Amino acid sequence: MTVPSSTKLTPAAQPTARKRAYNTQAQPAPQAVRQWLPQSVLSRLALAVIVGVLLVQWVGNSIWVYQIRKEVQAATAENTDNLADTLNNTLRYLSKLPSNYRLIALEQLREAGGTRFYISLHERKLQVQPLPDSVLASLVIQRMTDRLNVEWAPKAIEVVLASPIDLVVRDNGTLLTEMPRYVNNQHLILSPKPAPLLVVQLEIEPDVWAYVAALMPDPFFLDSHNPLTIDRLFFQTLTVLTVLLMLMVIVRWITKPMALLANAAGKFGRGDRHEPLPTRGTREYTKLATAFNEMEERLMRYMQDRERLFSSISHDLRTPITRLKLRAELLDNDQTGADFTEDLDELELMVIGALQLVRDSDIHENNADVDINRLILRLIEPMLRAGHPIRFEPGQLATLSAKPLALKRALTNLIDNAIFYGKRADISVTHNEAELQVVIRDYGPGIDGDAERLFKPFSRLNHGREQREDGFGLGLNIAQHLINGHGGSLALANHEERGLVVTVRIPLA
Repeated sequence: MTVPSSTKLTPAAQPTARKRAYNTQAQPAPQAVRQWLPQSVLSRLALAVIVGVLLVQWVGNSIWVYQIRKEVQAATAENTDNLADTLNNTLRYLSKLPSNYRLIALEQLREAGGTRFYISLHERKLQVQPLPDSVLASLVIQRMTDRLNVEWAPKAIEVVLASPIDLVVRDNGTLLTEMPRYVNNQHLILSPKPAPLLVVQLEIEPDVWAYVAALMPDPFFLDSHNPLTIDRLFFQTLTVLTVLLMLMVIVRWITKPMALLANAAGKFGRGDRHEPLPTRGTREYTKLATAFNEMEERLMRYMQDRERLFSSISHDLRTPITRLKLRAELLDNDQTGADFTEDLDELELMVIGALQLVRDSDIHENNADVDINRLILRLIEPMLRAGHPIRFEPGQLATLSAKPLALKRALTNLIDNAIFYGKRADISVTHNEAELQVVIRDYGPGIDGDAERLFKPFSRLNHGREQREDGFGLGLNIAQHLINGHGGSLALANHEERGLVVTVRIPLA
């Protein structure tokens, strides 16, 4: 059998379908965001902990980096000023020497061990490749230029930071790394990595350029402006992961009782038996577990007392009804006796129906794996042998966890109604990740008006009374009660063409 997926329902009898259609419409942004949030308390607490720890780490790192950079900039500015003062004194001394003594003085200075500066004189400015711009590089260049301009303006001045690897120090293109060891010993650091050099070129006289290269007091000061090195980030990440792991263990330990409570509430709602909740843990959970256990015990006691009372009253009423029937037969007026007997027969049917309602809906059993396709096949097999037209489209779901007897009783009532009132039945089984769906369609007159009233006990349609006088109107009520006991739902709707469509939904989780 095939039940088309495009089956249409009439507007008059599809409130459930309208609600589902409404829920699929575009939703406001906040609700759409909430759909992406974790659904469990554990997941939400875990997300809050992770976001909180990462936010605290980010804020702490931002403040720490800001303070470090401020301190580094202040120290770099002070070192640059001191270096500029020393350089000014050196250049002032060099400019006062006679031009023919300057080279001799520089050579003697180098042979004597030199100074912290590499100094040479040229007829023109040498081409120096500067390092990429950065905050600290700009700070050093600007402060050095300002300090030199105080004494040497308006003479031409160039200040750059350069790499020692390809730094030209002679007119003939000689590199600093090619100079003798005693010359570049104080001005060259190549390990663990090249340290940048501050290069100043100043035209002390026309066609006389002083070339000065020097290491900063902190040779690797450019690196200190970015304190979040790979090593620090690695250890911070390791620390954060360790903290998160500890917090996750704590969060899981705190939320575990809530999971036990939710599981117990679900089992109680489905009518499954379970052990009482443990009453140990935090003060709040202990109070909640104790209250839940007491509430469950009271409800179970109330339901058992109600069932016993209802069964006793219904059973005890049959005896006086029988006596009244006997007395009605002794009445002299035959018409009056017949009226009494008719009323008593109706009352007796109601009592029998009440007993059936208690018996059929009071099914205490535990969940088991149920093959839904096999169950339906076993239900319809005797009907097929009796010649009833039934088409069945099995689903791909192997088994589901359900109460076998209760599910069998519910489906039996629904299929019996479809065959008796609708003459033929189409049955299909489908499922998705969330639920199992059994659709039963008949070809009868359908329903008129509100479908919800048919789920009330002793509710019957006019054509139902005409076709079956001995019915009680309890089949749908019992089926709904049993399906609800599985956490599912039962919906009725008229088919667009003809007949009634009954949809059973049972959650798989």
